[in-house]
Amino acid sequence: MPWVSAGAAASPDHGEDGPPQRPGPRYDLTTARSLAEAERGLIVCGPYDDPAFPEAVGLLAAAFGYPVLADPLSQARCGPHDRTLVIDAYDPLLRVGEVAEMLAPEMILRFGGTPASKPLMQYLETHRRAQQVIVDGGGGWADPTRLASEVIHADPVVLCQAVTSATVGTRTAGESSAVRSAWAGRWLHLASGARQGVQQRLADLEEPFEG
Repeated sequence: MPWVSAGAAASPDHGEDGPPQRPGPRYDLTTARSLAEAERGLIVCGPYDDPAFPEAVGLLAAAFGYPVLADPLSQARCGPHDRTLVIDAYDPLLRVGEVAEMLAPEMILRFGGTPASKPLMQYLETHRRAQQVIVDGGGGWADPTRLASEVIHADPVVLCQAVTSATVGTRTAGESSAVRSAWAGRWLHLASGARQGVQQRLADLEEPFEG
């Protein structure tokens, strides 16, 4: 992915403390192209507090067919926005090693703070070869796992809106769209099964307890 500043193209800053940093505002087209090229993409939403974010990230997910793994504190898990691609049962799902291995992504776009789910963090570690892009809204590069391939310094809502608008002409049709639909469908199907399993286990308990 090229690194672009407000003027001409700029070289990435490869520091010892992290991945290349993209300082410029012209992230929409390059990011859109990168997302469009990946047939198996994910959006990971950690804790983030902005009322406009859930709708913006929902539209972005719909534009590319990317499942959204939404932390409870991300605001993307619940609410009136489009949650068609929101996966809320990823924690029990990713505890199954075979499933976590099978669901191998090519691209992971990360928003917000570090998710609370240990299985999710282990999943990101397992698939460290995937391109993992962190969108930093101004709090500095925060990636204790050191898994990020790139960091984009931008307001998450503005980036989601810009990239969604820039999808015109970047999407590939036909077979690639079918692959994306199958990828998202697999996540939704498995998450539904995990959710039902949890609900059944709780229903089988004779008496609720703190755990």
